[in-house]
Amino acid sequence: MNCRLRVFFPRLLISTLFFSIQANAKVSVSDTVRTTTWTKADSPYHVTGEVIVPPGNTLTIEPGVDVLFDTDVQLLVQGRLDAVGTEVDSVRFLLGSALEWGGIYFTGDDSSSIRYSRISKAKGRGEDSPDLRSHGVTAYGANLRLTVEFSVVSGWAQGEGSTEAAVYIVEAKLSMSDCIIRDNSGYGLEISRGTDAKIRRCEVYRNRGGAYVRSGARFDSCTFRDNLGPGVYGSNIVMTHCLIVKNQGAGIQTVYDLNAYQCTIAGNGDYGLKGFSRGDLSIVSSIIWNNRPHGVTTIPFDDYYGFMGSLSIQSTVLSDVDIQGHAG
Repeated sequence: MNCRLRVFFPRLLISTLFFSIQANAKVSVSDTVRTTTWTKADSPYHVTGEVIVPPGNTLTIEPGVDVLFDTDVQLLVQGRLDAVGTEVDSVRFLLGSALEWGGIYFTGDDSSSIRYSRISKAKGRGEDSPDLRSHGVTAYGANLRLTVEFSVVSGWAQGEGSTEAAVYIVEAKLSMSDCIIRDNSGYGLEISRGTDAKIRRCEVYRNRGGAYVRSGARFDSCTFRDNLGPGVYGSNIVMTHCLIVKNQGAGIQTVYDLNAYQCTIAGNGDYGLKGFSRGDLSIVSSIIWNNRPHGVTTIPFDDYYGFMGSLSIQSTVLSDVDIQGHAG
């Protein structure tokens, strides 16, 4: 028996070392990536230079894959990305040995999917950067379609001269649901010009601001809480069944139109609803409560024109209302 033990343990040790070496083998990726799959068996993938998925090509990333950025570059998707994890085995885009990385940038006219994924600690760059402006996730293009579900975008750091948000969408069609956007040094989400954005059941919290909407978005059953600035800021916003609470800025701050239905706006630090100068504001079947210094205010355009929009509040529980410059 002793002889068998002496033979068995060295073989076990050699076998263990072999599989350990295989498991820790480094797969480096950079440059142009044609249609391919990054597999869990080969994970982690170490990004050592900018990775570009060209038009007409698809990069598929299996559940359980870690993509580690060992240099400060972007993953540039001109074709298609399918990064689809599972509830118990996500895809992760993380810092490797680099101090920062540039996020995922989608452009072109294809469709891409991110599901059950984590994107963390990317850093923004300004418009004058030698590469493209960067966010945690950027989607730029009139024919681009991006679906993001059951994913987390966190720890984005706003760089000098960069624009404002961890998730930045321009002209693209965005469908986002069941996601968390948290702990980013800019806004969690920015919806810019020409975008068709539908956001459902997402939580946006502990960012510098919640959502910055430049040209219209629909939010359904979303939560905006504990942000340093406003929960939601912008124009042409539709919100249903949303919770906007405990933001240090306004709960909702608008420049143009707002339609809010069955929303709760409570405990915010710079009014529950702050309407600026123009646009039609409609609040229906909602709760506006315990905001400081007041529940609702409209800010006049100037002393001559006053408030140039309309304000309609129906079937809503209000703690108080402060109407400035509004004669209607």
